[in-house]
Amino acid sequence: MAGLGTVSVRQQIREQQREAAVAFGQMLRRWRVANGWTQYTAGEFGAVADPPLDVPSHSGASEIENAKIVQPRNAFFLYLAELNARIAAQDWRGVRNRRLLEQLQGAQPITHEDGSPWGAADFWSCHAGLLAPPDWLAREPEHLAPRSEEHTSELQSPCNR
Repeated sequence: MAGLGTVSVRQQIREQQREAAVAFGQMLRRWRVANGWTQYTAGEFGAVADPPLDVPSHSGASEIENAKIVQPRNAFFLYLAELNARIAAQDWRGVRNRRLLEQLQGAQPITHEDGSPWGAADFWSCHAGLLAPPDWLAREPEHLAPRSEEHTSELQSPCNR
């Protein structure tokens, strides 16, 4: 039994999980921003993709980015893997909206050093703190310029206007 003033193993594990969830959420946000996407872009794509992706709710994805959900469901990691594979292949089948297609084209997948895209186990491992984010997503970029003025206005939420 842990005495007063000592941290239990359970508390240490919970703190490690929280720290890993924060780092994972920051990586996902940096990935989204680096690709010039809003919080809605991946969901919009998933809804029209052929075949469609099993897209998590916008609020669920946002909560993971902000480390509000420390233990996401397995389906979230499968979704990330499928999205990442489609990004790697630049497979935008089903997209008919020109604005969405322009946002998607040129997006960068998360890959291993050998260039192979991360899969569900990689995303889970990163979330668990067992796999570090790629260098380009490990820290806040010095400057990320939006792709266009139109895109900049899309990035602003109604609360920020």
